[in-house]
Amino acid sequence: MQHFKERDVRVYLFGSWARGEQKMSSDIDIAIDSRDDISYEITLLRERLEESTIPRHVDVVDMHHAGAALCRRIREEGILWKE
Repeated sequence: MQHFKERDVRVYLFGSWARGEQKMSSDIDIAIDSRDDISYEITLLRERLEESTIPRHVDVVDMHHAGAALCRRIREEGILWKE
């Protein structure tokens, strides 16, 4: 999360891990919400996650570019991880 240290962002955990319904094959869903366009920083984060040794796939959603319905669901059901 160092990419966002100086940024005003909210990071949410959502999906099966947030609901406590994860399985061995479940990926980890993370959403990043910012008023600014932080596409570059999110791209860097995705690259680092792909290169990491985390034993699960991590899906990163840029809420700045996501649809309204998905953003609403993330805000309602997600767990706020960083504010």
